[in-house]
Amino acid sequence: MITFVCPDTKSPLKEVNGKLVSEEGVEYDYVYGIPLLVNRKNLPSDYAEKGEKAFSRVKYGVSWMMNHFYDLDIKNLIGPAKNQGDKMLCLGGGDLREKAEMVKLGYEPISIEIDPIEGVDVVGDVHFLPFKDETFDIVTSWEVFEHLHSPWIVIKEINRVLKPGGRLVGSVAFMKSFHSSYFHMSHWGVHSLLTSHGFEIDKIYGGQNFVPWTTGVYLPKKILYTKKIPLFFYNLMYKIPLNLKLWVWKLKGRNIHEPKNYDRFFKLSFKNFNQIMTAATVLFSSRKIN
Repeated sequence: MITFVCPDTKSPLKEVNGKLVSEEGVEYDYVYGIPLLVNRKNLPSDYAEKGEKAFSRVKYGVSWMMNHFYDLDIKNLIGPAKNQGDKMLCLGGGDLREKAEMVKLGYEPISIEIDPIEGVDVVGDVHFLPFKDETFDIVTSWEVFEHLHSPWIVIKEINRVLKPGGRLVGSVAFMKSFHSSYFHMSHWGVHSLLTSHGFEIDKIYGGQNFVPWTTGVYLPKKILYTKKIPLFFYNLMYKIPLNLKLWVWKLKGRNIHEPKNYDRFFKLSFKNFNQIMTAATVLFSSRKIN
C-alpha cells in the first residue's frame, strides 16, 4: 500500500469528500480518477480556463525504454526484484507495456507524470514527490533528468523515498540534440549528481547512436530524417571510425575489453570508454548508501 503525502509539507493525506486533504488543510483533487498531487502554485496559470485541455489524457506514441529494452541491455540493468512485489517508482513513466515488463521482473510499479496520460498512477511534479520516506525499493528514470529544471532537487527527493540500499536505475541524454531539455549529462555529470546526494554507482555505460540526433537537426525531416534513411546507415557512420580505432588498439596488443583507469571516476574498458565519450545516452545503475 502506497501512502501519499503532501508534496510540500510531506504530511499524510486523507480522503475527505472525494479529495485528498493534508493536515494543514491543503486539498488535492483527482483528474480522470488519478490523484492530482501538484501544488496549485505550480500549475499553469491558465489551468482553470483550459480545463481538460491543460492535462489531456492521451496514449504514449513511443516508449523510449521499450524501444531499447534489449539492445541497450535495460532488462539486465534493472534486473529481477529481490522479493516478489518490490515497490518500484517510475519517474516520467506510465506506458502500460513498460509496467507489464516490470511486473514480469517481480516489481509492483507505480508511475508519476505531470500529465494524466494512460497508465499514470499519480499526477505530480517529481521535484516534490508525494510519497512518504523510504517507500520504494527501486526508482527508474528513463530520459527524464535532462527535462528537469533542477535535477539536484529531484535526486534528493529520490533518495528520500528510497529504502536504505534501494536502487536508482535509468538513463539521461548526453550528446542528443536539444529536445525541450535543460541539462544533458556526461557520465561525469551523472557521477557528480549521484555521488553528491548519497548514491554509489554500480554500473555506467554509453548507449544509442548520436549521429541521427545531430544530422536530424540539419537534414530535411520529411526527406532525409531517420524514418526515411534506414538506421543501419547511421550505425555505419558511427561504428566505422569507432571500430577502426578499436582495431588499431588491438594491433598494438591491447585488450579493449579489460577495465582500466582510462577515466577519472570510472574503471572502464577501452571500448566502453570510447563509446561513452560520444554516446547519445548515458545509462546507469546506482544504490542508495545506507
